[in-house]
Amino acid sequence: MSEPIANILIVDDDVKTLMAMEALLSAPGRHIVQARSGREALRQLLKQDFVLILLDVRTPDIDGFETASMIRQNERFRYTPIIFLSAVDTLDEDVVRGVASGAVDYLFKPVMPDVLKAKVTVFVDLFRMSERLKQQAVKEVQSLLAAVVESSQDAIVSKNLDGIILSWNGGAEKLFGYKAEEAIGKHITLVIPADRHSEETDILRRVRRGERIESYETVRQKKDGRLFDVSLTISPVFDGTGRIIGASKIARDITERRRMEAELRSLNAELEKRVADRTAELIRTIEQRERLQQQLAQSQKMESIGTLAGGIAHDFNNILTIILGYSSSLGGVDDPARLREGLDIIRETGMRGALLVQQLLTLARNGNLSFQPVDVNEMLRQFVRLLGETFPKTINISLDVHDDLPATMADPNRLHQALLNLCVNARDAMNGTGTLGLRDSVISGEELRTRFPEAADDAYLCIHVSDTGTGIEAAVRDRIFDPFFTTKEPGQGTGLGLTAVYGIVREHDGFVEVDSERGRGTTFRLYLPLRSVDGTSTAAADDVKKHDENRYGNETVLFVDDEDRQVDLMEGVLKERGYRVLIARDGVEAVELHRRHKHEIAAVILDLGLPRLNGWEAFLRMKQEQPDVKTIFASGYIKADIRSEMMNQGVVGIIHKPYLPDELLAKIGAVIAEPAAYSVAVEN
Repeated sequence: MSEPIANILIVDDDVKTLMAMEALLSAPGRHIVQARSGREALRQLLKQDFVLILLDVRTPDIDGFETASMIRQNERFRYTPIIFLSAVDTLDEDVVRGVASGAVDYLFKPVMPDVLKAKVTVFVDLFRMSERLKQQAVKEVQSLLAAVVESSQDAIVSKNLDGIILSWNGGAEKLFGYKAEEAIGKHITLVIPADRHSEETDILRRVRRGERIESYETVRQKKDGRLFDVSLTISPVFDGTGRIIGASKIARDITERRRMEAELRSLNAELEKRVADRTAELIRTIEQRERLQQQLAQSQKMESIGTLAGGIAHDFNNILTIILGYSSSLGGVDDPARLREGLDIIRETGMRGALLVQQLLTLARNGNLSFQPVDVNEMLRQFVRLLGETFPKTINISLDVHDDLPATMADPNRLHQALLNLCVNARDAMNGTGTLGLRDSVISGEELRTRFPEAADDAYLCIHVSDTGTGIEAAVRDRIFDPFFTTKEPGQGTGLGLTAVYGIVREHDGFVEVDSERGRGTTFRLYLPLRSVDGTSTAAADDVKKHDENRYGNETVLFVDDEDRQVDLMEGVLKERGYRVLIARDGVEAVELHRRHKHEIAAVILDLGLPRLNGWEAFLRMKQEQPDVKTIFASGYIKADIRSEMMNQGVVGIIHKPYLPDELLAKIGAVIAEPAAYSVAVEN
């Protein structure tokens, strides 16, 4: 192991001193460098490292203290030993300043030669000892690294920048089939297929740039000519000066991994195809089932409606007979009392017909739940009137409602459907003769939880539907809510009626209970959460209506309807109440009138179904002219989603046909006088 050269820097502005010290300290393995100023000393430090710096305190440009401080500021020279030499600055404070500047010793001139030589020798010996330890450590690391490389299962190969193989470990022998003596000194293309030699040119070019290449997957060739897949990691190799002199390469056989990946991709593609096929099949099955369920559900609803059709037709004929009869018989009557009585009967009978239409529309509606405040007592009264008009007269229908029952949030259309399904089943179970009873009550959530532990609300509304029919056998009682299960004769039912009842109640977070025995009738109990009504109540809306019924106005209103008799009627009523009335019989005429009189018109009453331009399109055109146009729509039937869109677009009121003149007058008065309060009332 050769001794490292110890560089010593002597800084002094006196040439004779420099020469004397160099002669004194020169020895084999030492290199003495002279500097005559602080700046020159700093320049020398930038060129090489030094074992020791002998620094005169009095230098011409930068004094020794400042030079030492500047040396110590560079991290590279932070621990380079500095010995100060001075013939003038010999006070204690000078020594303290020298130590503070970074010196390890402070000698006074003239320095005894033996003392100086001894001190320098100590630092040179420390340097050489440190270098030996470093070289020994490097040698040990290299030996360890060589052992690791040789024992590695991966092929580890080194080569120069011309591609000549320099080292070849045991892993390379196993992977490529060549022994070390066969490979070392040969070009690396020894293991590269002929059609891939250009890869090596590119790899060496990248290595020369100092680039590290990781996980480079390619194909290499064994000694016996077999090709195999390999993953390469290639790194530049540097010499002591940092110059790139070659490359090291780690090669790993990935043939099996590639085979498994290909097999996995094939299996995955097959699995994805199977999943896609099964998913498509499942989607088709679900879509077919959903279509079938929708068709069956609609069929079941239509079946229920069909059972009422005969009675409804009969009742409508009776209604028309009464209206036509009284209207024709009153033509020559002069008695005011008899005229008033006849008009009251015609009006009552007309309202009865309107109620039947409303019930039919309720049964025909589809869509999502639409919760609103429901007066269950009033709903049951109307429902019983409908049943009384359609069920055989041999069935006695009773109603018992709970006094002071509060309104609750529910979907009245769905409740109508559930009750209708139960009552039709009850009618069939009684074979046309018996008693059908409906009543409501309130039960606490605590009591209901003894039978339904998941009942979370404080109180529940209970609607009882009972009959005196044949009852339900115990063997089938647990299956009555199953889809498509029915005990009726083929063609007499779909088996979806009670399934729909159960679904509707569960949509309301409620529960269904049934008591029945063969030959003793059946009672269904529907439990619905009794939840408070938020916002303006129906009663509040009625108060607004009552408040506005007696209002007389002198504003201008635009009334639009294509029914001449309706136009004549409402024109007269509105004028009697003091309004100035503009009349239009189609959407185009309405838009034109509004354009000419928009600053005069206080409210627009607009029929939804109009010729030439329908009511909605007419409203949108009016809104372009006057964004805050106050519009009341009149229609016999408006879907829930369309109603919501109307409100979002600024419609302030909706009135359902048939309506009484006083109802329309109340809405007009509310719109003109207090639109904000009216809008809330209409929504409820």
